[in-house]
Amino acid sequence: MTNQILKALEVYRGKGLFYDVVGPAATGVGVARVAIDAEYIVPSAAAELVGVIPTITAEAPAPEESILCIGDIGGADFKATPSEFLFPMAAGKLGALDQLETTPMEFWPMHAPLKGGEVLDIGGEMCDALAANGEVGLTMVYTEKRTGKRQIFGKFSREVAGGAGGGANYAVAGDNLTISNGGQMYELIATVGCAGAPTTVEELMSYVQMKCSVWDPIKSTRFFLEPIHAMVGATGVATVKGLTRMPFDARFTKEQATIETVFTQYDDFTVAPMFVHGIRYYGPRS
Repeated sequence: MTNQILKALEVYRGKGLFYDVVGPAATGVGVARVAIDAEYIVPSAAAELVGVIPTITAEAPAPEESILCIGDIGGADFKATPSEFLFPMAAGKLGALDQLETTPMEFWPMHAPLKGGEVLDIGGEMCDALAANGEVGLTMVYTEKRTGKRQIFGKFSREVAGGAGGGANYAVAGDNLTISNGGQMYELIATVGCAGAPTTVEELMSYVQMKCSVWDPIKSTRFFLEPIHAMVGATGVATVKGLTRMPFDARFTKEQATIETVFTQYDDFTVAPMFVHGIRYYGPRS
């Protein structure tokens, strides 16, 4: 557990803070959504889902694989949708020392009201096909009393490929994110992974621009992503440091909103990198 997570959870002391687990479950080797637990029963003492702490690994990582999974919580009893989040990233080392290096776990606050006995559908969708199953699990963070904090929603794109083999710079349009319950932004998230084996010593620097016509007062914002550093040989590895998460204060002037995204990739990569981005936001005030 990282110090950042411990500090984040400390503020919920006195509210009856407790935890439960979901999984572990196999992801399958494709990119379709799989149920981690389609009939998860909320513990009887729970009054609020404060957030989740997902974790991931792989049964038998193949050389050059990277793993990224988008999680979601839904079900007929769960009204706090969309509630998507990212599992930690994992990159497969190349060559003779096949192994997996996983980024630190992240805490995704949600503050979703619920009741004990309600049934949730908790799933995950792999962004890349794998040679063997990934393994995923979540720590569910609950309180017995409401915290009084505003509910946070989350929406993520699926992967888009960057440039490879043709030049130094690429501008890559990401999938638009459309929501219907926007109130105020909470944070912006983006990450980039290595989709295949680098064939030389390479590094990748990139930034993302997100814009929305109904953000106020800031209509557009840009930030750099954690870089990729790749090496080859017997201990070759594509090193990914983790997700980039940026607090952001813009409010929505309309609940219906579309967020447009463009990634700028400064370096050529032998194999096209893969970009994923997302937003987390508060709903409208009631």
